[in-house]
Amino acid sequence: MIPVRLRLHNFLCYRDPVVLDFTGFRFACLSGDNGAGKSALLDAITWALWGRARARSADELIHLNENEMSVEFEFRLGPNQYRVIRRRSRTARSGASVLDLQLLTPDGYRSIAGNSVRETEEQIRKLLRLDYETFINSAFILQNRADEFTRKTPAERKEILAEILGLSVYEELAKLARERARQSAERVKLLDAQAQELEAEVARAPVYRQNLEEVEAELKAVQAQLEELEGVLAEVHRLELRGGELSACRRDFEQWVNHLNREWERLSQLIGQRKLDRERLLGLLGRAEGIEANFGRWQELQQEKARLDGLLRDLAQLQDRLRVLDVRLRGELQQVERERSGRAERLNGLREQAAQAGELEERVRRLQADREALEAEFGVKSAQKRQLIEGAQQALNELKAAQGTVSRQLEDLRRRFEVLKLGTERCPVCGSPLSPEDRRRLERQYVEEGRELKRQLQAAQEEAREREAELQRLRQELELLERERQRHLERVNLELGQAEANLRRSRQAAAEIPTLETEVERLGELAAAIERVLGFDGPEVDA
Repeated sequence: MIPVRLRLHNFLCYRDPVVLDFTGFRFACLSGDNGAGKSALLDAITWALWGRARARSADELIHLNENEMSVEFEFRLGPNQYRVIRRRSRTARSGASVLDLQLLTPDGYRSIAGNSVRETEEQIRKLLRLDYETFINSAFILQNRADEFTRKTPAERKEILAEILGLSVYEELAKLARERARQSAERVKLLDAQAQELEAEVARAPVYRQNLEEVEAELKAVQAQLEELEGVLAEVHRLELRGGELSACRRDFEQWVNHLNREWERLSQLIGQRKLDRERLLGLLGRAEGIEANFGRWQELQQEKARLDGLLRDLAQLQDRLRVLDVRLRGELQQVERERSGRAERLNGLREQAAQAGELEERVRRLQADREALEAEFGVKSAQKRQLIEGAQQALNELKAAQGTVSRQLEDLRRRFEVLKLGTERCPVCGSPLSPEDRRRLERQYVEEGRELKRQLQAAQEEAREREAELQRLRQELELLERERQRHLERVNLELGQAEANLRRSRQAAAEIPTLETEVERLGELAAAIERVLGFDGPEVDA
């Protein structure tokens, strides 16, 4: 049994629907804290298959505050795939269970369940050839019950081991052997009884001869009496003709005649009975030689039976050895078939991979061309952005230089204005004498020039901020462009790497195909040879 898929709903700690797919791995380890639900998964499998788990009743497996639960378990067994669906509903008085066993067909799953839950559970047990007790004492050890097997009685341990090792087949064979032995014993008893009857008949042959002699002697005596009576009757008839004579004694003679007639009838019947006895004795004496011959034949048959019994024992031993060899050969055949099937599947996969070589080569060339075109396109865009950044940076540098010049002019004007405010009588620039009117005019001039320089400075600062914002925007656009380029290149490189890896695998597959075809052919010939050996039927033995 190979697990395929497990679905739980309201089972123990799994309230929400959970699906566990076993097809994605070959080996698994369940780990986690206590109460995380590790053992619940295994309880779900045993409850779905056999309706039993660690809980005392099925209702205890239903999630708290819920009224129903369900478990679906799919598994492969041999060439077929099955699905077991078990549901449990908890009502006020009692619970109701539903169990369905389904077989996967080309049209989907088809129910093969029995008419009741008990019949379906028996179907599952026969299908798996395993019950719950055997499972928890062999493949699955319950938590805190590792000594489950050792706590069983010897009879229970024997029964569990018989289930695990499949000894029930030998028990069936033993039953058949005992039945055949019983039938053979009954046949032997019947033959012995017949032989004893024949021996008794043969032993009574002298008695039959003596009885025959006695009957013959008695028959002779009766015949003598009959002859005498016939003479008497003749005399009576003669006397009757003499009607005038002895008339007084006629009635006496008539009575005597009647008596003699009755005696004649009795003796006639007795003679007839004795003749029948004589014929029967003669028949027995005639059969005596046949009886003696049959007895001799029976003794020969007894010797032949003893010899055949020995041959049957030898043949049974040979058949036991043949069955062992047959089981081993069938195991070898299954192993060869599995290996051949695996190699055939591998060969089909390799052929599919090899068939994709041309398509993969074309894809690799196309992806390489796409990468070169992408490099060229983003190279042009990046160069244009860098040129714009360089121009913006140069303009910003010029604006900052102009700001410095204006700032220095403004600072020089401020120093000159402060010198005028100190009441100097000479011009701070040319040193010529200044009248009060010239000083006022020069102050007004310095104020106007300061205002103009401040306006120029503010304009330069505003333009510098705009240039910096533009420069920042261009740099961000360049960064985005680089990111986009890197993203596209990574995608193309990833697809290219996958295509190249697939191309390498395709070429490797093409190189492996001849060797694998030879192995598949060799395994097919080996399987055919084993099947020919298994197809040989020896002589049937009738116990």
